[in-house]
Amino acid sequence: MVLHIETDPAAIVARLDAAVAADPVRHTILATVAEDVRGGSPGWCAHDGDATAARSSPALPVTVTAGWADPGELATAIRHLGDVPSLRGPVEVVAELIARLGRPVVDARDERLFRCDEVVLPTGMPGRGRPATEADAELLARWRAPYLVDVFGRIPPGTDLAAWPEQAFQGGAWLWEHPAGRAVSQAVARTSLAGAVRVGAVYTPPEYRGHGYASAVTAALTGEVLGRGEIPVLFTDLGNPTSNKIYQAIGYRPVEDARSVWFE
Repeated sequence: MVLHIETDPAAIVARLDAAVAADPVRHTILATVAEDVRGGSPGWCAHDGDATAARSSPALPVTVTAGWADPGELATAIRHLGDVPSLRGPVEVVAELIARLGRPVVDARDERLFRCDEVVLPTGMPGRGRPATEADAELLARWRAPYLVDVFGRIPPGTDLAAWPEQAFQGGAWLWEHPAGRAVSQAVARTSLAGAVRVGAVYTPPEYRGHGYASAVTAALTGEVLGRGEIPVLFTDLGNPTSNKIYQAIGYRPVEDARSVWFE
């Protein structure tokens, strides 16, 4: 096999679309990269047989798949990109690339990809799940910063907090509403890509935690996605046993593990 490098947007999109069509669940991140490039981001892609690596801008991670016959060639191609801030992909591939790149890693995060084919709705939960509406935009915006701090320990540079509600509405944001009428938890779906819908931004303010609201709202959103004939997928932080447990309890099943690393 020969490593091919694509920088033309049309060629990048064609390559990524083919990879996503072959496995829309495992390649859900590549689907997002393809959409970004389709929307005007510069993009970069390398491929060798079925193995693919891509990013949609220099500020974002290079996402890699499994199946590389010669990770050394890929490492060389990534090195030529300059100061790549981060990598993500299957644990073994990322470990091999780190060794070959020789760059100090300042942070790492292990994740597990899940899919759901049949949701298990929690029982006995007070309240109801409902789609968020424009009237909830201020609430979604207010919860964005604490959610990001919970997940990343900070608000990532360049984050536009004010733009979040509009982004959340594109795929569909759901809230769990307490019988008293107040929203106590959220879950957000990205726009469907190749029949897979990535669920994320699950957040419950500290004062409402410990009651199962996150499970309930995620299950409600998951059921809505399944009802459209699409596949809900999500990533969990392997360092957070609680999230891994609650998602499996509502019907999500493991697909594969991935690692994200950030360089100096």
